[in-house]
Amino acid sequence: MIEALVVAGVYLTLYANKGGAVVQVAALLVLLCAAIYAVLTRRMKPIATSVTEIVMYVAGSVSIIQSMFNDDLMASSIAFVLGLISMSVICRSLPLGRLLDLGAAIAFLNVITTLAIERSNVVRSLSVSVGANGLERFTPLENHPDLSGFIFGSGAILLLRCALLTDRRAVRIGCISAALASWLFILAASARSSLIATGVAAFVALLFELRHHKILSLKWLSVEFLIGAIAGAFLWEKIAKYLTAMLELDSGTRGVGSGGSGRFGYWARGLHAFVSDPMIFALGGGFRSSGSDQIGFSTESSYITILLDNGIFIGGMIILLFWSAPLRGLLMNPARARHTSPLLFFSSFMTFAIVESTFNRYLLAVGNPASLMTLLLLMSFSFAAASAWETAPAQPENWYLAGVNATKREQT
Repeated sequence: MIEALVVAGVYLTLYANKGGAVVQVAALLVLLCAAIYAVLTRRMKPIATSVTEIVMYVAGSVSIIQSMFNDDLMASSIAFVLGLISMSVICRSLPLGRLLDLGAAIAFLNVITTLAIERSNVVRSLSVSVGANGLERFTPLENHPDLSGFIFGSGAILLLRCALLTDRRAVRIGCISAALASWLFILAASARSSLIATGVAAFVALLFELRHHKILSLKWLSVEFLIGAIAGAFLWEKIAKYLTAMLELDSGTRGVGSGGSGRFGYWARGLHAFVSDPMIFALGGGFRSSGSDQIGFSTESSYITILLDNGIFIGGMIILLFWSAPLRGLLMNPARARHTSPLLFFSSFMTFAIVESTFNRYLLAVGNPASLMTLLLLMSFSFAAASAWETAPAQPENWYLAGVNATKREQT
C-alpha cells in the first residue's frame, strides 16, 4: 500500500502545470497518506536523523519564518516542509533499492501517459516544426521543455537500471523501450541541457558503475562500435543536419554564440543580487523568493536559486549535499560489485541532476516528478550511507541497502 501511494503521489506531479495548485496539493496529501500509513502499520524503522535531513529541515524552518513577512512565499515554504515530513517517514519505511525501483515505475507511467495524450505533438515536434514564435518545442502536459527534459532524462536512468537488474524479459523490454521514448521526448523538447547531462551521466555509468558488466566486454564493444561506424558512414550528414535544426545550434537566440541562450547574463544578475544584499547573502529570502515574479528575471540555474533562497551557509550546505552524493554513492560499493548493487545508477542519476541543474532551476523542489524523486533519493541515501558506515560498508545485505531486484539476483 505504501509503495502504491508513493508512486501515485510522485506521478500526480506530472500534471502540476496543467492542473495547477489543486494537483500539487493532492500529490503532497497522497505522500502524506503514505507516511501516515507507514506509521500506523509500524513499517517505519528507528533510523537516526541524518545530516541531509537536518539541513533540509533548517532550510524549511528558516523559509517559513521569512515567509511571515511575504505572504506570497508562505504556501511554497509549507509545501516544502510537508513534503520533507512525508519523505522522512517514507525513507525510513522503504529501502533505497526499492525506492529506485519505484522511480522506474513512475518513469514508465510518465512515458505511457505522454504517449497516450501527446502522441501527435511529439511527432510534430520531432519533425522540426517552426511556428510564428520559432521552433515548436515539445511541452507535454504544459510542462516547460527544460522541465520535460529533466523529468524524462532522470526517468530514463531509472528505467535502464531496472532493465539491467530485473530477471524478467518482458520488464526488461518495456523499460528499454520506455527509456528510448524518454530520449525522443528530450530531443522533441530540444532540451539541450538534459542531453548534456545525459552524456555526463552515461560517462559516469560506463566508467565507474558498469566497468565489470558484460555489456562492456570486448565482444559487445566491438559490435556496438561496428554498428555506430556503419550508421555514421551512411547517415552522418543527415544526422548532423537534423540535430543542428532540432537543437537550434545556428540560432541567434539559442545557438552557440548566444551566451547559453542568454543564461550567462541571467547568472550574472542573479549573483549580483545575491552578493549585493547582506541579508540575502546570509539567510536568503525564503523558498521561491528568487522567482521571476519576485526579482524580475529568471535565474536559470538551480544553484543561484538555492543561494538566493537560502543564503550562503544553508544554501552552500544544500549544494554540497547534492554534489557529494555521486562520489559517496560510488564509495559505498567496491568497483567489481557496483553493476549488481541496489545502488546501481544512483551516482549516475545524481550526476544527471546536478549537471542539468546548472542550466535550470528545478533541483530543490517538490512540484514535479524529477525534483521529488531526486530529493527523496538524496534523503534515502543519507540514511543508507549512515547505516552502511555504522554496520560495516562491505555488507550489501544491510536492510537499508537491500533492493528487491538486487536481492533476487544475489540469491540466484
